[in-house]
Amino acid sequence: MDFLSESSRRHLEEVLEYLEALKVPYTVNNGLIGNRSYCTETIFTIIQGNASSSKDDSQKILALGVRYNGLAKRLGIKRDIQGVGLSLLIHGNGHGLRDDVKRFKRPIASFVQLGAESKLLSLSVIERLRQSGIPLYLSLAKDRLGAQVSSVEKYHTPYVIVMGKKEAVEQTAIVRRNDTYSQDTIPLCDLPKYMKKIEKDYWKK
Repeated sequence: MDFLSESSRRHLEEVLEYLEALKVPYTVNNGLIGNRSYCTETIFTIIQGNASSSKDDSQKILALGVRYNGLAKRLGIKRDIQGVGLSLLIHGNGHGLRDDVKRFKRPIASFVQLGAESKLLSLSVIERLRQSGIPLYLSLAKDRLGAQVSSVEKYHTPYVIVMGKKEAVEQTAIVRRNDTYSQDTIPLCDLPKYMKKIEKDYWKK
């Protein structure tokens, strides 16, 4: 930690903040090494087993990942594209990996977050909706309202879920219908049930 620049320190603190918001257990491993020609900032592994003990026989590395912010420009692309790479380690013969992927449901809503508080909280909200079978279009990498609104217009979803600083404090979200501009403020604990009903009623038409 003592050798990090100020910007890298802030980046790491933000990564750990998001992990804690999602209640993902982690340990900081100073021994991970990436390829200096393209790796930047965070290098990580995803493991199965006891993260705090390297001697645990049940521990398995499931995936290795790196962040590569400057790679696009080095490849000759004018616009800098931030990215993360992930390599999955398949144990055994990988049976079932080549099965056909089922068709995904078309998302009925786009998700817009405004401010650091709502962005941090939005990860758990999105995960809760995913577990309830509610797919969303979202652009968490975009913080500006204009950029997120452009994404909403691009996907033509009938609904948009909005979380700002006020909603994050009050633990609510605004669900707005795009054709009529009518909207409801819904407590986050009730949001999956509310969106399920909306989805069911909408596809009945």
